[in-house]
Amino acid sequence: MSAKADPKTRTIALVVAATMFMAQLDGAVLATALPRMALDFGVTPVDLSLAITVYLASLVAFLPASGWLADNYGARRIFTGAILLFGAASILCAFSTGFWPFIAARVVQGIGASLMTPVGRLVLLRTTPKDQLVSAITITTMPMLMAPTFGPPIGGFLVTYASWPWIFLLNVPIALATFFIAVRLIPTLEPEERGRLDLFGLVVVSCSLGALLFGLDQVRNPESVVIGITLLAAGCVLMVVAIRHLRRDAAPIISLEPIANHTFRICTVSGGALIRLPLRALPFLLPIFFQIHFGMNAFTAGLLLLVLNFGDLILKPAARFAYRTWGFRTVLTGSALAGAATVFALTTFGPGTSLWVIITILALSGMARSLLFTGITVLAYDDLEERLISPANVLMNMNQQVTSALAVSLSALLLALGPALRGDSSQAASIGDFHMTFLVFGGIATLAGLSLMRLSANAGAESSGRPSNSA
Repeated sequence: MSAKADPKTRTIALVVAATMFMAQLDGAVLATALPRMALDFGVTPVDLSLAITVYLASLVAFLPASGWLADNYGARRIFTGAILLFGAASILCAFSTGFWPFIAARVVQGIGASLMTPVGRLVLLRTTPKDQLVSAITITTMPMLMAPTFGPPIGGFLVTYASWPWIFLLNVPIALATFFIAVRLIPTLEPEERGRLDLFGLVVVSCSLGALLFGLDQVRNPESVVIGITLLAAGCVLMVVAIRHLRRDAAPIISLEPIANHTFRICTVSGGALIRLPLRALPFLLPIFFQIHFGMNAFTAGLLLLVLNFGDLILKPAARFAYRTWGFRTVLTGSALAGAATVFALTTFGPGTSLWVIITILALSGMARSLLFTGITVLAYDDLEERLISPANVLMNMNQQVTSALAVSLSALLLALGPALRGDSSQAASIGDFHMTFLVFGGIATLAGLSLMRLSANAGAESSGRPSNSA
């Protein structure tokens, strides 16, 4: 039986939870603030989406190296250094006076987050007695729910009633407090020699992802479309090189072996990746949509995002019952198609749409997302051998961040298509451009539902406690 965490373990878990909260809150808060920040930088909100993309891209690029750095230089040293780096980058973001200096600061912030979150989890695993591990990990799961839920209204409040730099300055006291507590309480964790770093693999994977994401961002701008296409082509070539290297290297930076598993492949590469695109795009699209075309301020738009996340939260306790009663395949497929229906419903939204209709659709979308994210995450590991759990965890983390970045980049590209085709020099997205974007993402969600149908009828039976013969 799991024991209750002792005070020291609980405090370390809270420190790790606080760093996860910072990293999660940053993205959730920023999405609501984009329209107001764009005015200060003299760009469109769609242009400023690059700030989210580069943050996620740099986070993904350095994520594979986090474990190697912790093992070779000490987990506490890397963890505390990452906290300081994230805090310093937050200050740079707050005091950025131009668009490109702000983008550069976001890259540094992403690097800090890429080391802070996974190494923090590693610190917790290495310092917590096994009988207290469940209690400790439970503490760290709260920020994953709280930050996306309360981030949008917090961001909207700060932008509406204060100023956007406070979004980033909010991180500074948290970073300082967690740094000093970590130095005081976390024991010195001696480096564990892990062998050579697959530097070539790290560089080629990072460059391929960076080129693809940045190319997708550039191709939407008529003035940089050639650069964008060149980057996309280079990214595709580098990705092929990366995959060949990762398959052949004796100790690759990322093991691709878990992808050979049918269930894991569907949950990460096909259906799971597809469904994350529309569900990760909505928190970016909706605040801009409501502020530009409904005349809402940032705080009100953020409160509506609270409804989306509230729908997610209220259905979490029922997830296990749903999987046990109907099975993973049925619940995931049904949830994906229901999620697609809510995205399609957004194409009917306009300034005259009833607030209660908006709230209902957003709540239903959040409920579908709750069942999807929980089920896909659990099911991905259900059928794997023990030795594949660690590399599968790296792949799943990268999948989550890459699809989040792709969702933002694809949203920005789709919103920019309309003005480009109309020859609109203002590059302002009309309400029709948003409707077209929602239509595309609804189609992607439908394809995800069809992909999830390929799961075995008994997939996840052991995890859900559902008898295999009840399928």
